[in-house]
Amino acid sequence: MVFATKPQLAQAMLARAMDAGVPARWVTANEAYGQDSKFRTFCDQRRVGYVVAVLRDQQIGLGVHRPRRHPGRTSP
Repeated sequence: MVFATKPQLAQAMLARAMDAGVPARWVTANEAYGQDSKFRTFCDQRRVGYVVAVLRDQQIGLGVHRPRRHPGRTSP
């Protein structure tokens, strides 16, 4: 066995499922996956939408340096 991170394992599982014809229009994941640019790039390349958590100070490549807080939320 070769060591693989959780994002690497998820990417492999998603690729196998999609290659087998399982329909997927989007995926969701926590910050462990959101921090991994290769996982996000994989989703982009497969044309699969994604909603992933990111750290507050993480740069996400869209010119946005900090996710915006929803106006109705009171907690950080």
